[in-house]
Amino acid sequence: MAMIDLTSTGANGTPSNFDVVLRTPITLATTPDTQWTVALIQATYWNSIRNIRASFGNNVLKYSADAGTTIKSITIPDGYYQIKQLNKFIQAEVAANGDNLPGNLPPIAILMNGATIRVVITVAAGYQVGWNGPTDQLAALLGFDPTAAGGIIDGGANGIAYEGDLPPDINRGAEKLRFLCNLVQNSWSNGVQSKILYTTTLKDIPGSVVDIDPPTPKYLNIGRSGNATIDMINIRVVDTKGREVDFNGFPVSLTLHFMPADLGTPLYPSK
Repeated sequence: MAMIDLTSTGANGTPSNFDVVLRTPITLATTPDTQWTVALIQATYWNSIRNIRASFGNNVLKYSADAGTTIKSITIPDGYYQIKQLNKFIQAEVAANGDNLPGNLPPIAILMNGATIRVVITVAAGYQVGWNGPTDQLAALLGFDPTAAGGIIDGGANGIAYEGDLPPDINRGAEKLRFLCNLVQNSWSNGVQSKILYTTTLKDIPGSVVDIDPPTPKYLNIGRSGNATIDMINIRVVDTKGREVDFNGFPVSLTLHFMPADLGTPLYPSK
């Protein structure tokens, strides 16, 4: 048996794709009746993943306080926003621009309808909210079709409450994180052989340290035959869509455990 701690700090690459070169290679002696396996038994990372940033094309919302005569843009700082936080920021920016209703009431609200699992944008009479073209990614995040009604939500003469076409994609399709390791041999994703070592759901509070301690480690065959000598380990962290996760410079660390398995005993499959 062997156990090794890995960290992206000081390694070659980024926190979502790094190589650790072992100064003293590990040799795993095998026999005709054994196969070495590996499992993730502990991992730590910062939930520093952003769902809004300029490079995603989803950080600008347009609005008008005079029925479209004057268009103003609100630029949302890079970060992770839930619907309530996004609503609070946009309303504060509209107020700072001097565009609130009489009584200092907000003319625009972005709310979640829990019954329909849709976002509702309310726009007061005489106001408009607009997207940034037919591929606007903020609209996609909130579950709206940016091409509908010419890309404008118009409050008209009486105001409007406009519900999104789809459930919001607040995590941009990153509901799960997958830890991949170059040593893994018998892991699959949607029927395609992969290097998945471990999968976890992204559910912790943004800005928090996330500790992963699998109660039942899943041991997977490593892709070595004969006496396996390991001198380099590559770790990648990707989201549900296979995109490398941007931890914004915060480190990732994990502990791997190697163990021989009886070749006649099926291993727990990766999901």
